[in-house]
Amino acid sequence: MEFRVLGAVEATADGAPVDLGSRKQRLVLAVLLLDAGRPVSRDRLVDLLWPADPPASARGTVQALVSRIRAVFRAAGGPELVTEGPGY
Repeated sequence: MEFRVLGAVEATADGAPVDLGSRKQRLVLAVLLLDAGRPVSRDRLVDLLWPADPPASARGTVQALVSRIRAVFRAAGGPELVTEGPGY
């Protein structure tokens, strides 16, 4: 799987484009890619997705977005996205 984060967040698998999902899902993926090899906390992702006033459901939404990214990776033969402590 190949990723592009300059400009639009995009991915390809075997040369074919991969649907990365919603804008928020692509933002989470971009942050994880830019910090590859270092854990990114759920709280940091919440702060980036909702800078002013996160909803009460924000942490659960982040977990759902990560779950969807994992499903995209599995379907496209992408990397494993691991949970590490309170982050990814």
